[in-house]
Amino acid sequence: MTIINNFSDTENVTMKLPKSVVGTKITDQLSVSSSQAKLTDGKLTIPAYSTVILKK
Repeated sequence: MTIINNFSDTENVTMKLPKSVVGTKITDQLSVSSSQAKLTDGKLTIPAYSTVILKK
């Protein structure tokens, strides 16, 4: 399990995931906005003030 937080108050963050996390899927997320996290081609985009849980 991998938990990723974005504590930024104004912007989405896109990050390339490490090889050890590639192949995981978003199993849960918590966000204060209506925006959703996206996982595409080993890159995770997470909205401001959000938490994402990834599992294999």
